[in-house]
Amino acid sequence: MRGKGFVFSLIACSFVWVACGDFANDEFNPDNKAHEGLVVGDLIPNRYIVVLRNGVARNMSEPESYGPRVIDVAKSMIATYNGESIPRVWEHALEGFCVNMSREDAAKLALDPRVAYVEPDGVAGIGATQNNPPNWGLDRIDQRNLPLDNKYNYN
Repeated sequence: MRGKGFVFSLIACSFVWVACGDFANDEFNPDNKAHEGLVVGDLIPNRYIVVLRNGVARNMSEPESYGPRVIDVAKSMIATYNGESIPRVWEHALEGFCVNMSREDAAKLALDPRVAYVEPDGVAGIGATQNNPPNWGLDRIDQRNLPLDNKYNYN
């Protein structure tokens, strides 16, 4: 009986491992549409978001973490891949940075083994319409004139 439990646990752990695995796309995808629900306005020309793989840089959220800071890794990378500047660095919830560089250089940077993925930076916002919203007065908030249209516009 103990052997069956062990086999079951092993199978369950393998499913969890597969479900939680790193499925980051190592290829550069300038038309990344992974974030459904966001309305992407204009892309910022020659600006890319670079997300580092786990363990490449120090995670500032964990006191026990060690290694170089994200800014140091970013400076090293832009020197190697002809980046122009680093407008923003993220070190807590996400380890990555924003970089200004050409599309060709961004494609090369995406192949670096320290990089999880690279995607173009742009202006994003929420824009959606909810039909038949709950009766919390949402329809009245976005439309003052009667009759109400039974829709709430998030903008």
